[in-house]
Amino acid sequence: MHRKLLDDVGSNHAVEEEDTLNTKKALKSLGYYETPDYGMTGYPDTAMFDGIEKVQKDNGLFPDRSMRPGGETETTINRQLKNNIGVGRLTSDAQQPGRENDRSAQFPNNQAPQMKKNYTREDELKLNQLRRRKIEVADELNRLQIQYGGARTQAEIDFYNNQKKILHNELQEIQRQIDEIIMRTKIRI
Repeated sequence: MHRKLLDDVGSNHAVEEEDTLNTKKALKSLGYYETPDYGMTGYPDTAMFDGIEKVQKDNGLFPDRSMRPGGETETTINRQLKNNIGVGRLTSDAQQPGRENDRSAQFPNNQAPQMKKNYTREDELKLNQLRRRKIEVADELNRLQIQYGGARTQAEIDFYNNQKKILHNELQEIQRQIDEIIMRTKIRI
């Protein structure tokens, strides 16, 4: 069974390694995640976000490629894991117990309020650039973990820890910039 998320999971969030691994394992068991050639790591990757989006689309949720603790996507994944429902065997909303209590069921035609982004073309380009860089840095972390995760000498361990710290700091700075743009441009519709 999927564990409760510690924090938000999304391409525009700094994601906890434990949340990443638990999410990948849950998505894999439901058929929504294919482990990359470099293996399953505690760092987010495109395949994980694609899997989250596919779950959301298959279940009529807003496909924002993210999950929040206790949110609809996490609840849907946990329900499917509990009921052992995989891709191609999803039940309809009417057959899913507790669906009537979902946030989306509270609104006509399941149209929950959405956030409109009031950003300029420059903001959009910057966000896309930051998100691409974030994925690149996460991929670098994955490669680093594979290459030096089993380091034996003190020099290798020190190098690994130093590079990991540098990349984590870069991820945090990228996330700060993404959050700043999103918060500056968000308006409720």
